[in-house]
Amino acid sequence: MTAIAPIVGPALELVSQILKWVDQGLSTEEIQARLADPSGVGKDMIERILERRQIGRDLLGRDPR
Repeated sequence: MTAIAPIVGPALELVSQILKWVDQGLSTEEIQARLADPSGVGKDMIERILERRQIGRDLLGRDPR
C-alpha cells in the first residue's frame, strides 16, 4: 500500500480538476482533449511509479510483487 501513497495526491488532484471542468460545463470531448496531459500530471505519476519500482528492485534484488 505504501507504493500507492505517492500517487494518491496527484490522482486526487486530477479528479478534482475533472470535477471543476464538469461544473464549468465542459463537454466530454473538451475534457478528453485537456486530459492529453498538458500539465504533465500523468508523466509525473508514471515517473513516480517507475522510481518506486526501482527502489523495490534495489532493496529486494528483484521485482516487487
